[in-house]
Amino acid sequence: MTWFKVDDGFWSHPKTAALPPAAISLWVKSGAYSCQHLTDGRISPQVLRLLGTRKSARDLVNAGLWHEVDGGWVFHDWSEYQETSGDVLKRRDEAKERQRRSREERAKKQRESQRKSQGMSHVTEGVSSQEVFYPRPDPTRPDLSSTYVGEGRSPNERANEEPPPRNCEKHIGDPNPPNCHACAQARTQLEAWHAERAAIANENRRAELQAQVEAQRFAIDHCDLCDDDGYRDGRVCDHDPEADERNARGMAEVRAVLAAARRGGGSDE
Repeated sequence: MTWFKVDDGFWSHPKTAALPPAAISLWVKSGAYSCQHLTDGRISPQVLRLLGTRKSARDLVNAGLWHEVDGGWVFHDWSEYQETSGDVLKRRDEAKERQRRSREERAKKQRESQRKSQGMSHVTEGVSSQEVFYPRPDPTRPDLSSTYVGEGRSPNERANEEPPPRNCEKHIGDPNPPNCHACAQARTQLEAWHAERAAIANENRRAELQAQVEAQRFAIDHCDLCDDDGYRDGRVCDHDPEADERNARGMAEVRAVLAAARRGGGSDE
């Protein structure tokens, strides 16, 4: 993205103080157009029909802000106040080179980290074959990892199951069952069921967010248009190398429609 620079004294400068609003509008819009399309301050008659009128162009020439040249008009002393097309293209090439070096350095660090991880793998070899002893559960607290009857099935399969009953088979449907050991076990299983559902939901959400982050990082790492933070010329990059071409085609169509409308409407004076 390039910026058309306007001095804070522009509004009161002798060259602009007597200009009509239409001429000032043409000057500002033409400057922004030239920065976007890298024309180095040159405005063609076709572009003028899109941005203003010939009368406003004559006003700018008479004020010394524009010069009339072959094939249109040009801003006065453009290169002294604005970036030239060469400067912009050089800056973009330098940014691309910085991004390339940064990506190469990041990839190098990732490869080194992987080699170090592989070199330390012998430390954990054989751990899975060793016998693992678990502490005895506290009999006063429910073991939510083993009391639910759905254990042994995959999380996705268990996620679609109906909750177990709150009471035992003998007292099922009874709103006020008596003290019953089987009912207590049923309530423990129901608590385990709810706890497992919450854990599955949290894990699915975490996995979804992680996948989004990895997909975004992958897109940035493989995009030649944006920087390491995913920004392209000050805006969030869409990682679409054909976007500028489509925008240019769209602008060309808009200009053609406006030019046809102006020609059909008579004089542009």
